[in-house]
Amino acid sequence: MALHFPSARPKNLFFPTMHIHDGKIHPEEEFVQTLRGQGRGLNFSRWEESPMLAGARVKADLAMKTVRPDMHVFRREIHGLFTKALS
Repeated sequence: MALHFPSARPKNLFFPTMHIHDGKIHPEEEFVQTLRGQGRGLNFSRWEESPMLAGARVKADLAMKTVRPDMHVFRREIHGLFTKALS
């Protein structure tokens, strides 16, 4: 899934990660996810950077402008019980 929209917090990435498995919203959820992102001016200090630009691996023209071919992709895996947004 990829989203692009104007944000009140343009220096932050937003991942809609609410899990509803039993028809209820719980204050904590178990996550096993891989998140990926791109962007200028974002803090990716705790993320793994791709070894090459996205255009070397992704057909960006088919990605409907959700992938910048001239930028690296950053990845972060989250595992465990989470109660709030990651930074």
